Amino acid sequence: MSAMHDDPTANARPYQWLLSPLSIVEGPLPPNSADLEHAQDILRTCATARLTLLDQLNQLCWYRDHATHYDWSKSASPTDFARFIADVQTDLDTIASGAIDHPAQAVMPSDWAQGHGGTFPTSVPPSIFPEELKSNPVPVPVVLPHWTFGEDIEIGSGDGTIPSASSLGLNVSLDWVVGTGITGTVISMTPKPGDTVMSGSTVFISLVNNPDN
Repeated sequence: MSAMHDDPTANARPYQWLLSPLSIVEGPLPPNSADLEHAQDILRTCATARLTLLDQLNQLCWYRDHATHYDWSKSASPTDFARFIADVQTDLDTIASGAIDHPAQAVMPSDWAQGHGGTFPTSVPPSIFPEELKSNPVPVPVVLPHWTFGEDIEIGSGDGTIPSASSLGLNVSLDWVVGTGITGTVISMTPKPGDTVMSGSTVFISLVNNPDN
């Protein structure tokens, strides 16, 4: 370096630069337009599949991490969900290995997996997901309405002024008493109409059972 600095005239050498195509260079040819378009198609397909798998992974992990909040009796077990999660992660790795890590040599995930002794996709989402357990609501004060007929208790009044028992969060125990009058007429209530009870309470109601109507 010092020689060039001390005597640039004696040590300088002329060079000629040519704008030659890369095809004359010894080595692999650069990708042509068809190869580039093919690689872009694969990358788009893989990017879409990756987003879908990430959504599945998030959903499966939610159920796994909140297992105590769900009823697993009619669905796959938490152990099965752990296997589903591992399969999704395998598919994500396959996508990365087949395309995203090496865009120039991109191949479809299924082709890459087959060439490496695997399959794609390996993940199969569960057909039935667990149901969320219903938590016990916080009891609230409820004023008992004046129910006249059994229909009012079950569905409320037609004009909406009298709510049903279920809409108030109340349980009812019905006692059908044989007697005169219109079947379904309320005879008595315990507690009484107008009393305040807590939601979740049971109201004992006697109604008319008239065999003649």
